[in-house]
Amino acid sequence: MITNFEADHPDFKYTTKCSISEDVDQSELELVPCDCNGSCNEMCGHSIDIHDKDPIYLCNSKCSCDLQCPNRLSSSCFGVSVQKTTNKGYGLFAETFIPSQSYLGDYTGEVITPNVARNLLETPKSPINYILAVREHSIRGELLTVINATSMGNEYRYMNHSCSPNVVLLVAREESSVPRVTCWTSRDVEGGEELCFSYGEGTG
Repeated sequence: MITNFEADHPDFKYTTKCSISEDVDQSELELVPCDCNGSCNEMCGHSIDIHDKDPIYLCNSKCSCDLQCPNRLSSSCFGVSVQKTTNKGYGLFAETFIPSQSYLGDYTGEVITPNVARNLLETPKSPINYILAVREHSIRGELLTVINATSMGNEYRYMNHSCSPNVVLLVAREESSVPRVTCWTSRDVEGGEELCFSYGEGTG
């Protein structure tokens, strides 16, 4: 939770899942469910490799694996906190040691269309915005997912940019064409270290 931020920003709504604007395509995907017993392993088509550039399809309600399967990404067990930095405003910091390739959580907010995002950026109400645009490159061409975390979202909106990031954002889908934007450590992170990603990187 954003304990040391909420008192100064009472209008901000904390959420662990994205809200989706009505004008965003929310059509269902026809994904092949897994037939794994227990938790999935690396041979499952839903397995996750943060270095793999292929699309990520998470286990969903149609899969036979158990609810504790790591490919469901239900929650993270690592603590993070929002703190003020000396020269970058707020930042996100690891509370304890976090191993490489660990799932941290989803970047949440309101999923909006690129046109809406463009209009918001052209008529800013504040010098600070929290609009994240994530590009995917596939055989269907470039896909763009835009999340507006200005008035709603979670702690991951406070990650700052770094040219040597320790976090990578990955697009993952469950049952809808609207993806989840998931946050992963790209290397071991020490307790007290700031969590950052590269604002200029795509996802594959």
